[in-house]
Amino acid sequence: MSKKYKFLIREALEEIDLDAISQEYENPEKIEKRVTIKKQRKEIEELLENDFNIEGEYTINDDLTVSVDGNVNWESEKEKLSVTFKEVTGKFDCSSSNLESLEGAPKKVKEFNCSFNENLTSLEGGPKEAEDYYCVICNLLSLKGAPKRVKIFYCYENKNLTSLEGGPEEAEEYNCSNCNLLSLEGAPKKVKRFDCTYNKNLTSLKGGPEEAMYYNCSGCNLLSLKDAPEKVNIFYCYGNQIKI
Repeated sequence: MSKKYKFLIREALEEIDLDAISQEYENPEKIEKRVTIKKQRKEIEELLENDFNIEGEYTINDDLTVSVDGNVNWESEKEKLSVTFKEVTGKFDCSSSNLESLEGAPKKVKEFNCSFNENLTSLEGGPKEAEDYYCVICNLLSLKGAPKRVKIFYCYENKNLTSLEGGPEEAEEYNCSNCNLLSLEGAPKKVKRFDCTYNKNLTSLKGGPEEAMYYNCSGCNLLSLKDAPEKVNIFYCYGNQIKI
């Protein structure tokens, strides 16, 4: 075939609207699905604009979850996060709001803060991976749903929290003070700093850390120091019922 004919064929093909042909003969269900996804992505963009303050770049994934390279702040009084996140490389802050659930929170994040949510009773649905995790002054009934490994974990002043079961198994700093703990079972076995102060119904250190650099169990109702770490740098236990 001559170069002239090849050129004419290529020119003719370029003039054909392949998208129009594909839409004309495509399965109507596929067309409807594509239109629906486009609409959903637009709705997600609007929710991100209205309900969140994003410092960085975001991507809407194929499964309609959102990944963010940067920080995210929740700025709505809705009872549930309006968008489902997959990963946030920086901070995710949904503190001081009206959340009743953590469903939609990123599964992986560097720092997570859901503190001061008075209607939040569970950590289920929250991050599975986090370096720092703050769930201070909520109304938690359980720590189930928390990451298993963190650097910092603060859950203090959850007045209805009676157990640490289900919480992180590894942590460098762990603060569960001012709760209503009946036992330290479920606490990490090795920490740098551990604070369980002012748990007025706590009578024993059984189940608590076995290794710690700093350990503070002051202001509880301890009857004995049995099960305290054998070696620590700093140990405070004032204000208990201990008889020596």
